[in-house]
Amino acid sequence: MKTTRMDSKRRSVIGCGLAALVLLAAAPAGYGQTTKYWQPAGAAAFTDDANWLPSGVPGELDTAAFTNLVPNNTSVTWARNVTNDTVIVGSPGGSANKRNFLVGNYTWNVTNQFIVTTNTADIDWLELTSGSLMVTNPAGTASITFGKGNAPIFFIGGTCIVDRIVNTNDTSRGLQGGVGSVLRVLHGADWRSPGGIYPNWGQWSFLGGSNYLKSVGDCLNIRENGTLIVDGPSTVMSCSIGTVGVNVGFGYGNNRLIVTNGAQCSMNNSVNIGYNWGSGQALNNNKLIVTGSNSLLAISASLNVGHSATVISTNNEVIVSDGGTLTVGVDFIVGRVTNHSDIRILITGANSLIRGKLIVGPCASAPGLGSVRVEKGGTLEPAYYLQSGTDTVYGAIMNDGGIYQFSVATPSIWVGRPGNIVLTNGTIAFRGIQDARVQQTGTDLTNITYQGSNAFRLNNATNTASAYSQAYLFDTALGSSNYCRLELVNGGTRYRGLAGDTLTIGSGGSMLVSNTAAVVDLTFTNNGTLTIVNSTLTFSKNATLNGVTAIDMGNLATTPVIVAQSDLTLGASSTLALSGTLPAGDVTLFTCAGTLTGQFGSVTGLPSNFVLRYGAGTILLRHIKGTIISVR
Repeated sequence: MKTTRMDSKRRSVIGCGLAALVLLAAAPAGYGQTTKYWQPAGAAAFTDDANWLPSGVPGELDTAAFTNLVPNNTSVTWARNVTNDTVIVGSPGGSANKRNFLVGNYTWNVTNQFIVTTNTADIDWLELTSGSLMVTNPAGTASITFGKGNAPIFFIGGTCIVDRIVNTNDTSRGLQGGVGSVLRVLHGADWRSPGGIYPNWGQWSFLGGSNYLKSVGDCLNIRENGTLIVDGPSTVMSCSIGTVGVNVGFGYGNNRLIVTNGAQCSMNNSVNIGYNWGSGQALNNNKLIVTGSNSLLAISASLNVGHSATVISTNNEVIVSDGGTLTVGVDFIVGRVTNHSDIRILITGANSLIRGKLIVGPCASAPGLGSVRVEKGGTLEPAYYLQSGTDTVYGAIMNDGGIYQFSVATPSIWVGRPGNIVLTNGTIAFRGIQDARVQQTGTDLTNITYQGSNAFRLNNATNTASAYSQAYLFDTALGSSNYCRLELVNGGTRYRGLAGDTLTIGSGGSMLVSNTAAVVDLTFTNNGTLTIVNSTLTFSKNATLNGVTAIDMGNLATTPVIVAQSDLTLGASSTLALSGTLPAGDVTLFTCAGTLTGQFGSVTGLPSNFVLRYGAGTILLRHIKGTIISVR
């Protein structure tokens, strides 16, 4: 009898081993030097030698294979840290087979591959319920690889840090989060499955490499206190999504989508902030955040903030800050339906940008509430169309120290009532066009309410020379709707007008020329402050400098800095203000093809080893070299 029992056990072990070998034959090469097979059919400890065949817990050079059929919802537990080369999870096929890995307070290190289900007939669930799963190596090539399967992979309360995630041949599998779950993908992901990715209840981060997420249906739904972060200058994410799009707050609240620290993210379908699917739940506190220099989220379709709700939902936001960029290819609708309130869009910080056709408050079929705030040098570029509110719904667009930028000469700006769109101490800018108008007559720019001191900017752009006079006095003394500052920035810029037009910077006005090759085609007079940074400024007609001409000598694009193609007059009260470190040799600051009249009344910032020299059609900074005297 004793012999018979031993033979039965051997047959059982051999049967499990043979089934596992069938699975391994179809899997990628490169496993650990010894493969050990998990034996228990019920709950048991990974760290118990008797639970493995051959006997002994798999070590750092071994493969741990979970390839036997088990009852549904079977748990594996840990009593210490473990390191393996490779792990394989999957049944011989054809049966529900749910495994719970309860790593507890320990860490499971896998330095090569973690392979989930390689048999096409499997219906396998994998749950990391607690503890830490580390699938990493110094080369950054360790991976979790998903084969064909029919059920989700869950991270429920556990932490998974992995170099790469790969799922390229699945037809239904999803990846879902659980309460307190953490997933960090260090070097990229390639996920192609209709099951999609659902970072629920936890925080998921993509921290490097190329990340490609593709689905014909739901690809990315962030719901129930979930956060998805695309982080870092080496991180690129592309979401190729089917008809549903990306939802931040899918039926629930307190969700985040964050693009930060220079990461680049693109999405080929709509993004919805606060999306109701019939749950009747409040969609509160859902946020889309793009922050940090060079961070980019590019949405090729629409962005809907406050998309739908069957109950009152509040505090849904889009925040673009500290140099981040958000672009929307179709409509950017803020306050899509009436059940959403307190919906806010914030653009703050220099070089922060939102670009896209913007509708705030209502759309024609579903009026709602919303507000936009632009501040501290942030830019709102609503393409050709900007709409705010109706006569009964206040959809405010407020700008305090920010920029409204347009890529057409006569944008459509619609307000439900006066005061819906405001510019305070900010800038009206035109980018990349040849027919911008400084005069607002005949344009919808008159629908904006102006407060404080405002600027007009040509950003790699040229103003029109044919429609309306372009003569202008930039000064603070003429009211808030009159620009007090002219800015010519980036690329090639040109200020021109009709014959007889003049361009004047008043005593309370200013002009900035920055990072550009700029041309002024009108008779020009500066009675205020003209500042030149990393640029060349050409006057094609007569120019008079009476106020301050400030030149940043530490940022010279080329010399001469100012080219007068006609007459140049320097008033007796004029000042040349130099800043920055001067070069070691002589510098030609001005050339004049016509008559050069007068001299600067004063010069500031001139080091003691330089002098200002006026020549025939030139103004030169002459470097004075020391003389060596020998004493015998």
